[in-house]
Amino acid sequence: MSLKIGLIGAGLAARSHALDIVTDSAMDLAGVAAARHSSATALAEDFGSTAFPDVDSMVRAGVLDAAVVAVPPRAVFDVLEGLPATLPCLVEKPVAATAGELSRLRRLSSARPCSVAPFNRRYQPHIRESAELVAQGAIGPLRRIEARWTGPYATRFAHTAPTHRAAAGPRHGVLIDNGSHALDAIAMFLPANVPAKTPDTITAVFGRNERGADIEADLCFRAGAVEVRLVLADAEEGAACGDWQIALEAEQGVALLNENGCTFDAPTPTVIAPQPMLRPVTDLHRIAVGQPPMGSRLSHVEQISVLVNAAYDHAERTTSHWIRPRGKALGRLNGAC
Repeated sequence: MSLKIGLIGAGLAARSHALDIVTDSAMDLAGVAAARHSSATALAEDFGSTAFPDVDSMVRAGVLDAAVVAVPPRAVFDVLEGLPATLPCLVEKPVAATAGELSRLRRLSSARPCSVAPFNRRYQPHIRESAELVAQGAIGPLRRIEARWTGPYATRFAHTAPTHRAAAGPRHGVLIDNGSHALDAIAMFLPANVPAKTPDTITAVFGRNERGADIEADLCFRAGAVEVRLVLADAEEGAACGDWQIALEAEQGVALLNENGCTFDAPTPTVIAPQPMLRPVTDLHRIAVGQPPMGSRLSHVEQISVLVNAAYDHAERTTSHWIRPRGKALGRLNGAC
């Protein structure tokens, strides 16, 4: 029996999830709803589904076993708060950028145990395997994590962009858009007992566009005994554009992770080859049969949101000048926060 899934949203992320749903024999795209009914109708026609005039009517129709929420960040909490608390949901980037949103996220976290966020690195088998090796002590206790994401962020958030990013302003930009994925990946390698609280040592410097949306960022903070640095660097289209990597430094070795695999330089050297990314929508099937999802629970997103808020708060209290980070710093593992 197919799992009947409703899709909320009609943008690029929604279309990606729709394709995953209709090409999986265990799932059925039962309905589509979006802020613009014309957009929902177009997506529904493309994927052989039914467009509903709004989310409430789709829920009341009684056709859903689960839902995918793929709407802009400014709308995600409104949508979640309007859905039945027991409905399993895959939710795109429910990251809180303000204290008010963080309070809403905390309420949703306690009320919606069946909602997960599909941060993409959690669906890459070589990243999950590497996190397990680190947890097992393959390179000893972690001392430092440096991560770098590079992309055409200025273009992506330009006023001419064809997505919701064209209207992004202060406390919205690359930190939530790409940095949330990076922070979630970093969290996979941190000790499980590191508390979720605002770090005392966080520093953050942003590069912003004319509307105040962040298009570059450099964050440093401590998570327990681990020093963490995350760089989100804008780059024009080119060889390095779209690259990402995470470098780990520990007492007994180092590791480098990227799209091409993972390399551990440790007492037992290990190379983990990349494998195809797993489909995030399959988390809804896992929840339905009582299995733990691969994605991040809202309680984990709350921890990311605490860091995001602390970074924005720090930047607003300071007048630090943005200095573009050098491209090869991460590979040497010798920078300092």
